[in-house]
Amino acid sequence: MQSRERHHALCTPADADAYAQKLIEEFDVTLETAARYWGDVEKFYRWMFHHTDYPHRYHPFVMAAAAYEPSRALWEEKVTRG
Repeated sequence: MQSRERHHALCTPADADAYAQKLIEEFDVTLETAARYWGDVEKFYRWMFHHTDYPHRYHPFVMAAAAYEPSRALWEEKVTRG
């Protein structure tokens, strides 16, 4: 997020998808491993979404999975493998 000049807690769906693309394309890992890394960050946003101390009104990783293919692939892998 530093390279995108945005605070790590203020991810957009496009940021979440950029992370998904980076995991899939640039790192030499399996889809399962990429989904695990992506899922770890997704859990952070899910946690913030359910705590009133943080003013998040949407979940950028869920929105990315609905809108972008790389994120959708990681979401499906995450949900399938648990």
